Formats: sequence, C-alpha cells, structure tokens
Amino acid sequence: MLPDDPKETTAIRRKAPRFYYNAIMRTVYRRSYDGILLRCLSHKEAQETLKKANDGTCGVYQPGPKLGDRLRRLGYYWPKMIPDAIVYAKRCHACQIHGDFVHQAPSHLRPTTSSWPFEM
Repeated sequence: MLPDDPKETTAIRRKAPRFYYNAIMRTVYRRSYDGILLRCLSHKEAQETLKKANDGTCGVYQPGPKLGDRLRRLGYYWPKMIPDAIVYAKRCHACQIHGDFVHQAPSHLRPTTSSWPFEM
C-alpha cells in the first residue's frame, strides 16, 4: 500500500525496481548496480553478520569501510551498512590493536623550492 503523500509515493516507486521479494523463501533482495542480488538483513541479522565477518574464522579485523565493502561482496545489504561497519570497527578492541600504524615520527614540514620552473 502506498502512502497518501505524493512525494513519498514517488520515492517508493522510484526505489521499488531495485528490490526483489522471493515469496517461497520469504526473503527480500536488493539488486546492486552490477545486477547481483544482495540479501537484505534486519538490524539483528546485520549485527550478527558484522560480528561473523569481522571476528569469525575468516575475519581479519579490517577498518570500517573495508568491512562494509567485504559484506557487500559476501552478498548482504542493509540501508546503513557502511556507517554500522565503521561504528563496529571503532568499538572492536582487536581492530584497534591490529589497525594501521604510522611508522614515521612526526616532524615539521619543510617546503621545497625550485631554482627555475619545471626543474626536475
């Protein structure tokens, strides 16, 4: 059923072709830009999937955006996937330990000057 507001109705009709409902399995899928069907997850399923993808046997404690991209490649989708993955990675203690290290000591920047234009 469509809402009475014409703006909301237009927005729903514009987004509807991206989704597919499998009546036998009772599952909603979202069609990606590549044409691949991504399984839509509820909030509870999304949190479990984040935990399995990050902490599970194949988990590698990746930063948030990379974890969100990994979940997309695994075939999952939910509306706030990337922000949820970023928040999860920030709260994960192991992700903070295994995160990127800056091996260069902080120092002042020194500008370089050229004696004439286009000097190499």
